[in-house]
Amino acid sequence: MKREKGILFTLRFIFSQSPCYVCMSLLYYIVTGTMPAVHNVLVYYLVIDILASGKPAARLLAVVAFLIAYSAATGAFCGWYEEIYSPSREERLADNVKTLVLDRAVRMDLQVYDAPDFFNNIVLNLEGAHVKMLEVMKLSMMTVGSILSIAMSLTVYIGIGMAYLGFMLVFGGISVQLSRIISAKQYARKKRLVPWERKRAYFSGLLLRRQGAQDVRLYEADRIFKSRYDDAVDHIRETVRKEGIGIALLGFIQGFVIEQMILHFGAMLYLAYEVIVTRTIGLAQFASAFKGVSVIADTLELIFDRYLSRLYECGLFVESFREFMEYADNGNEENGCSSGVGGDANDPGGYSLQLEDVVFRYPGCENDVIDHLSLSVPEGRRVAVVGFNGAGKSTLVKLLLGLYIPQSGSVLLGGMPADMVRKERADRFGILFQNYNLYAVSVAHNIAMDITYNDEQVERAVEASGFYLSGAILPDGLRTEVTKEFSRQGVQLSGGQQQLLVSGRLYYGGRKLFVLDEPSASLDPRMELEMNRRVWELTEGATTVIISHRLSMTRNADLICYMENGKIVEKGTHDELLAAGGCYAKLWKTQAEKYQIRPSLAKSEKVC
Repeated sequence: MKREKGILFTLRFIFSQSPCYVCMSLLYYIVTGTMPAVHNVLVYYLVIDILASGKPAARLLAVVAFLIAYSAATGAFCGWYEEIYSPSREERLADNVKTLVLDRAVRMDLQVYDAPDFFNNIVLNLEGAHVKMLEVMKLSMMTVGSILSIAMSLTVYIGIGMAYLGFMLVFGGISVQLSRIISAKQYARKKRLVPWERKRAYFSGLLLRRQGAQDVRLYEADRIFKSRYDDAVDHIRETVRKEGIGIALLGFIQGFVIEQMILHFGAMLYLAYEVIVTRTIGLAQFASAFKGVSVIADTLELIFDRYLSRLYECGLFVESFREFMEYADNGNEENGCSSGVGGDANDPGGYSLQLEDVVFRYPGCENDVIDHLSLSVPEGRRVAVVGFNGAGKSTLVKLLLGLYIPQSGSVLLGGMPADMVRKERADRFGILFQNYNLYAVSVAHNIAMDITYNDEQVERAVEASGFYLSGAILPDGLRTEVTKEFSRQGVQLSGGQQQLLVSGRLYYGGRKLFVLDEPSASLDPRMELEMNRRVWELTEGATTVIISHRLSMTRNADLICYMENGKIVEKGTHDELLAAGGCYAKLWKTQAEKYQIRPSLAKSEKVC
């Protein structure tokens, strides 16, 4: 990974966002970078030269007037830049970078969430990218200003110590290489620490947030969380201690041995030799060169010890950001597989579903979760998929919706790639997952799942879902916030009420395709029966895929598929599968027995 990639990418990116900001920043850092040379070298040299040579006082007054005017102008410009101009531009850039990361993240294939490295990259890129990019720009321009300062200082040093100047450049180059090594080690350490820092934050959060409060009090689960938290802290401390020793040693060699002793103190000794032994320079040259050496040494120390090392480290972070952005844009193509054939996603050819020899496995896993599976769901037909846990049913749902991209095979919706159609026509999908989510926003927003919504459609959706029959009370109507996370008027819902409310999303707008993953998992038998009736009415004439453990929900489907180990091993109607006496028939018999009254219980006394 080359440093230049991250630096040049940053400068181009910021320039594309705000060319004026880059230009004004360059001017600012040139002004601030050359101030030491102007004040302490050139003016210093002119003043001493005028006094030592007996030149007219008018020249001295002109130099002083120039210095006052220069200081006033640069001071006003720097104050305006620092307090007014730069802060507003930085905020805008930070928002742009975060927005880009979030936009790319939501466009990535869903399986990236199953890879821990994805979260680590999100932490690196979302939390630090804009800061690092700004720092890269500033450090690059600081380096430019410092180089100009050195060049101005050398105007009074050339001819005095050219041999030593070459000596300084050699050791300066060594210092640069050490800076790169140190920065690379610091960056590598940071990447190793990110997973443990995430783990530390996660387990400390469980002890403070509502999410784990119940289990902490009932099971004394705090001992588990504290143990994991302490384990993460120990790893962080050990990593910092172990790797810090080598970094500190390299920093000592670079900072003290090379920069302080060789470049700074060595320059002073050489200048003293020129004055005392060879007597080759005069008073003005000695004074300005003495001052110039100090400016050059301090500036080189800044460049080598701070600017270049930080620039290299930040460049690595920005390079990580750039790679993340490119992966988000091109990840599907890089997988080397396609979710279907080409076409116009805005005009899908109907809502039939088709899987053709689909193979899918999760990142880092060797075994296929979906194993060469083929399935056809004609438009307007209801298909149920059943099977035991781990059969691959929920993974199949995500493939059907284009949330997962298979390693091979095709997933088509109306003859089009399912992921393309989903992105363009999501408003025509009615989706209900087993692991559903409600958010700390209004009831209306939880139904519409959009920033704007139609009040009448939301009201009809909530009514049609049966949510009002559950006894839930909404103090502010559809604008009542779900949970009390941010509102005292928020409503806390039971598990069944939550599932009914989420099911209201199915009734919002005109849906053409329904995918239901365990739609009645949290409901009691009475509410389950009512939801089954409502869902069956809703999906009449629509393409529908139903995933359920409860066969009472699926028995009336046009086609029932029994899954096992990522394959469909049985297909047919309910009656056909019962007659076949296979896996489905055994599952049906097992579930039916649960609802039969045992003779011993029927003869016993009434149980209340």
